[in-house]
Amino acid sequence: YIDEVFIAGHGKLYQNDGRHRVSPTEGFGTGGLLHGKKHMLSLTWNAPIEAFTREGDFFEGKDVDAVYMPFHKLNEFIGLTRLPIFTCNDVVKNPQVEQYFADYQAHLKKVFG
Repeated sequence: YIDEVFIAGHGKLYQNDGRHRVSPTEGFGTGGLLHGKKHMLSLTWNAPIEAFTREGDFFEGKDVDAVYMPFHKLNEFIGLTRLPIFTCNDVVKNPQVEQYFADYQAHLKKVFG
């Protein structure tokens, strides 16, 4: 899917990969055409937050941004800037719906004013 979108998006999403023949090892990922635009992920996980933050747990102490790094880099390739992620954790085993709504409103206010 991503390959199809990127092939169709050439000239619309990105001009090139950002490198030049003069210095072919520099500038990769800087040819995007969507500079000045941003992206934000809003995610739900059944995993508790500790699965990310606790060393030795499932995500080995890596936060959600690290888990989504390939997605972030894909968006950076086309010129988008990353906004802070919003997550709701433990949504199946320990749902806290009212708290999720309150946290999301606070997140939106913090990110967008």
